[in-house]
Amino acid sequence: MKNSEKIIKKDRKKNKGKAAMRFLKFLIPAVILVTGLAISPSLAFAQTDGADDAGSSVIINGDWNDRHPVKLKGEGTLKAEGNGAVRLKGRTDKTEGGAVNVSGNGVLVINDFEGDLDLTISGYGGKVELKKDVWLYYGFGGSAEIKGSGFAVNIMGNNLEIFAKGRAIVFLAGEGSYEVERGADSK
Repeated sequence: MKNSEKIIKKDRKKNKGKAAMRFLKFLIPAVILVTGLAISPSLAFAQTDGADDAGSSVIINGDWNDRHPVKLKGEGTLKAEGNGAVRLKGRTDKTEGGAVNVSGNGVLVINDFEGDLDLTISGYGGKVELKKDVWLYYGFGGSAEIKGSGFAVNIMGNNLEIFAKGRAIVFLAGEGSYEVERGADSK
C-alpha cells in the first residue's frame, strides 16, 4: 500500500511540473503583450482597410488606427511602418515574388499552418517553440523574410517596417501609416 501511495505522489508531482511548463510557454507571450498594451494603450488591435476591388491599379493610404482589415489579393502589396502591433495571416506561394518582410525591434511570433514555411530571420535574442509550428523570437531587432502556403506573423514593437506581397489579411494597431497597392489582377 505504501509503494502505491509513493507512485501516486510521484505522478502528481510529475503532472504538476508538466502543467507548469505548459503554463509558462503561454505566460511569456501574454506578459509581453500586456506590457506592450500598458506602454501604448492605443494598441487595441484596431484594423485597417484598403478600398473596393477596382479593375485597375489602385493605391490606398491610411493610418494604423483606421479600424478595418487590410486585404491583399493577387499581386497586391502592402508597405507599412510605425510603432505598435501587426498581425498578418496569409500566403505567398501563389504570387510571383511573394514574400512578407518585417523589420524592427520587439517580439515576433510566427505560426506555420501548412508545414512548408521558408524563413530567413536575423537579429534576435532567443527563440522559443511555443507549440508545434509556432515560434516566438524575443529580443527581435533585425529582419525576417517569410514565405509559404499558409502562415500568421505577429510582431509587436517599435520602428516596424512591413512589406508584403501575396494574399493576406492584415491588422494594424498603434501609430503608423500604410500604403496598399492593388494591381489590375487583384480580385
